[in-house]
Amino acid sequence: LARAYCAFNTTAVTLVSFNGSAPAFPAASCANITSSSFFNQTSGVYWVGTTQVYCDAATQQSWGGNGASSTTAGLNCNSIRTYLVTVSTTPTSGVYFIGFGTANIIRVYCNLVANPGVLVTADGTSAAAAAASCKHLNAYFAETTAAVRFFNPASPFQAYCEHSDGGGWMKVFQFSGTSGYTTNTGAFGTIATATNSPSAKLADVNINYLNAYGARVYKFVSSLTTNGRIAYVISPSTVSHSDTSVGWGLFSNYQACESPSYAQCAAVFRSGSHGFMDTWGDTSFHGFVTIADDCDRILFDCNRVISCYNPVCSGTCRCLNPGISCGRYQIIQSVQVFVRPDGAV
Repeated sequence: LARAYCAFNTTAVTLVSFNGSAPAFPAASCANITSSSFFNQTSGVYWVGTTQVYCDAATQQSWGGNGASSTTAGLNCNSIRTYLVTVSTTPTSGVYFIGFGTANIIRVYCNLVANPGVLVTADGTSAAAAAASCKHLNAYFAETTAAVRFFNPASPFQAYCEHSDGGGWMKVFQFSGTSGYTTNTGAFGTIATATNSPSAKLADVNINYLNAYGARVYKFVSSLTTNGRIAYVISPSTVSHSDTSVGWGLFSNYQACESPSYAQCAAVFRSGSHGFMDTWGDTSFHGFVTIADDCDRILFDCNRVISCYNPVCSGTCRCLNPGISCGRYQIIQSVQVFVRPDGAV
């Protein structure tokens, strides 16, 4: 048996709504359940149409379902938490669906241990579901396959995520070829791709979007990398390419290391305060590779001329090198720069 609200007139009796107490007796809307004109029931989980939803008595609106699937999406992470508590289920953090009542049902990671429940990140599969960072996708959605994703919910942009070397790396710059380039604050080329050709860069504003997550670690991978070394730079600085007379990024302070993997750099980062990074013959800088040849110049003041660090172009050369041989510095013909938040997300 179920309670029903019926409308009477002089010629007929019309069933308006059940009270939503069971699948066989769904209400027409949350307003029918909670309004004093109908059943006047308190906030709770009821059957509305073909779905169980949380009905809020104060607004007489539905907050959606338990978020377990796209068809039972919640209004937001906190509405899912409220639903679970109402049905005596312990809220657990995890992947849910939100966006009930909108055209954009999206997959997100909710922290439901927090009260109220908190959206940590969406899955980045669309602009409406823009993620926080590649590292968030690796950490919360267990993404291990490289892919193009959307980021920054406030102003979505696309970037390429790479998940080797600990995972969570966003590609922000790539250079391929034998002709020089002049840096700028804006974007150029198509950076949201797995390939390293043609040259491309994210706009500074999008690179610096990750500033919200604290210090970043930048990863420089070059075609001239020797002994498997990769250059890593940890910096809290805002990246700026406004000065075309200097090298990539112009970090005001940083820690740097060269090693085959980021994990191997953990205890051997060297501090610096230049706008560029150079080993200057410091054997401790390399970490697991000891070479005292002063030839591992990573970033330095340079501009349009393609040949790298010789008397002819001194002060006007561009050079990115995670390790090359001595005898003046070779031309970098392929380099990729990745970034991720340095700490936990």
